Amino acid sequence: MKKKLIPALAAMGVLFAAQSAFALGVSVNGAKLNFSASDGQPFIENGRTLVPLRATAEAYGASVGFDPTTNAAIITKDSVTVTVPIGESAVYRNGEAITNEVAAKIVDSRTYLPIRVVMESFGADVGWDAGSQTVTVNDPDVMYINGIESSSSFKSKNATNKALELIGLGDARAAAGEFHKAALLYRRSSYYWSQAPGQSETALHYLYMAEYVDSDIRLYLKTDDERYNRSLYFGEAGEPRNGILLGSTYNTGISELTGFKHGAELQYFDYGSDFSSQDSWYFRPAREKGTVLEIAWQPNQGLDMVVENDYLIEQAKYLESTGCKILLRFANEMNDSTNVWYTPDYNKYIEKYRIVANVFRKYAPSVALVWAPNFYPYNTVDLYYPGDEYVDYVGLSVYQEYNPENDPLGKGIDRGRWSSVLDRVYDTYGWKKPIIMAEGGCSYVSVWTGENITDFAVKQMEDYYTYLPIKYPNLKMAFIFNSQDWGGREFRLAQNPALLAAYIKGINSSGRYVSSPNDVATGEYYYELHHNFTVPAETIELCSFITAPLNDYDYVAYTVNGVTTAAYAIPYTASIDLSAYSGQTVEVRVQAFTGGVARADETFKLRVE
Repeated sequence: MKKKLIPALAAMGVLFAAQSAFALGVSVNGAKLNFSASDGQPFIENGRTLVPLRATAEAYGASVGFDPTTNAAIITKDSVTVTVPIGESAVYRNGEAITNEVAAKIVDSRTYLPIRVVMESFGADVGWDAGSQTVTVNDPDVMYINGIESSSSFKSKNATNKALELIGLGDARAAAGEFHKAALLYRRSSYYWSQAPGQSETALHYLYMAEYVDSDIRLYLKTDDERYNRSLYFGEAGEPRNGILLGSTYNTGISELTGFKHGAELQYFDYGSDFSSQDSWYFRPAREKGTVLEIAWQPNQGLDMVVENDYLIEQAKYLESTGCKILLRFANEMNDSTNVWYTPDYNKYIEKYRIVANVFRKYAPSVALVWAPNFYPYNTVDLYYPGDEYVDYVGLSVYQEYNPENDPLGKGIDRGRWSSVLDRVYDTYGWKKPIIMAEGGCSYVSVWTGENITDFAVKQMEDYYTYLPIKYPNLKMAFIFNSQDWGGREFRLAQNPALLAAYIKGINSSGRYVSSPNDVATGEYYYELHHNFTVPAETIELCSFITAPLNDYDYVAYTVNGVTTAAYAIPYTASIDLSAYSGQTVEVRVQAFTGGVARADETFKLRVE
């Protein structure tokens, strides 16, 4: 796998290549670009369009850099990084190769890039207007919002009224089952609420609404071909080389309950207590069994108690001496205001975390340091990140509970998806750090209504553990919270046979779950597909992760050149014969149906070789 690169601040443009004919125009989201003399002009070479890099990418909302050590242009937008090596007939989307007949090139010390394959990597629609000899690059989402906001009546409104109009349109689109459009409208309304005085909470509410109501399809190739293995090995303490190590809260009998050995355990300790006094209870058994031990070290008297002193040094020395595989999770869920160690001053938290990290780097180098925020509120998570050099694992507390008040469709039904909660943290950190589900569970008692919601919890549990190994190749551990209830929530699997059965089914759904860091997962890989990715010219297995607020589909249909194959249960796996399409690009249309209506619909262009 190609290593991801961090965008550099290099000045890039082009001069027009006189040896290449067909000077063109380029429009981005409906606006024609006016290339300056220093930018250069786009041109066609061997039937492929090359354009000035910086002006085109920045007009699309991407940032541009250049890495002189690898001679590659770097383009980033949201969670996508496209690396464009100069002179190589391929680009790399988040590290994955996409072949291209025309390489990026440097002319007169400036850079051109092949426009279609690069911009399609960001989800753009790339077209050609023959009449004006113009390449069109459109973000469908931006074009939709621009169409609404272009009217003079909309422009004349203040921020509050713009937000209200967008919400009304969003409600109408949601009622019509057009969930992605509804999400765009709610998200844009959040922007306008943020411009209105005193409406920051309202802005956050509609941002969450957009997340809940959005529809999306992720398509995966399921294979035993090692070339498609996207799991990285970082060499951290307790890290499995290939697979997801199962764990649970300490001493809850999870291995006996499930018949599947869980090789990791989670225990909570007060900052200020002495680890050595607990040796016979926790560290000796962990050492004897070879268990990975996750320690949640909580400063229950506040962050001010955390200073570099003899206590901190002695605790580090002791943990180093235990011989255990230890993950130290200091001040977990630091972004959650319900914790006594919470502070809105994220710089203070970072200072205290770094104090601990520096001491452990010196006195306990074998102990892995875990930074693990809470899943809520997600909009502040990144502010608390201490920095790559202080973090070995990135974790997340990942919980799901029934809350009908958050229904974006107004029907009083919780439409949240537990198996989506990790997305944001994984997309941000999963390419550079091993990820763990530091703790998590789905309550089968609603804290909001007090009712038993086992059916909801069972569905969430099976869905979650089915998709973990599919969506997150660098997820290394998953700790199920299997202890006494707290705050009215109930997580104990032994008290709910149906939920326990769903958990067992989930962890046995994939050979990627392991019982020890030394275990080798079965040869089962999931490769996420995007436009222009290459698949083999043979019968392949495809599966999907479908996001939409209904989260309850009768079936998923895969259509290739008019031939449709249906799948009826998660993860919607279907066998597709591509042997007749070698050397071609095929379109795979994926649709999720409920009641005969497609609630999510997306088409993927795939190269077959």
